[in-house]
Amino acid sequence: MKIIEYYLNLKPNIMMSFGFILIIFIGFLGEYFSWARIPYQPLSNIIGGIIFITGWLFHKYCHSFHKKAHLRSDQIKSIIKSGPFAIIRHPMYLSLILMYLGVSMTWGIIWMFIPFIVFSSFIIIIAIREETYLLNELGSEYKDYIDEVSWRFIPKLF
Repeated sequence: MKIIEYYLNLKPNIMMSFGFILIIFIGFLGEYFSWARIPYQPLSNIIGGIIFITGWLFHKYCHSFHKKAHLRSDQIKSIIKSGPFAIIRHPMYLSLILMYLGVSMTWGIIWMFIPFIVFSSFIIIIAIREETYLLNELGSEYKDYIDEVSWRFIPKLF
């Protein structure tokens, strides 16, 4: 459990890089050992590529509103309430999940979905922990933001 705790405390860009490296490593293993592939290829590969590019473009778009988003939570001192942050509280984390999903689908090895699920779960845990931290650090300012923007990742769903 110490390894998971250590991972959850990494800077977001290091955490993201580690996730991609592991997902791609599983893809190489899948190619080498001829592991099972997801059905409907090449359509599923094309859809995966579209999901990855959409996630990457969305990440860049979100970053234009929140230049310090790649810092750890304890280094963030203000709340961004414009752009996608006015609709969902964690659009950049959503973009990472989309990129992880896109890479997994584009490559097409079924086993790549295990690290996708694990790292997406870690992102959700990090977002929840970050909210707890920001509530303690910024108090009513962040509480008001939660009241204004009630969705973490997907409007009207989560």
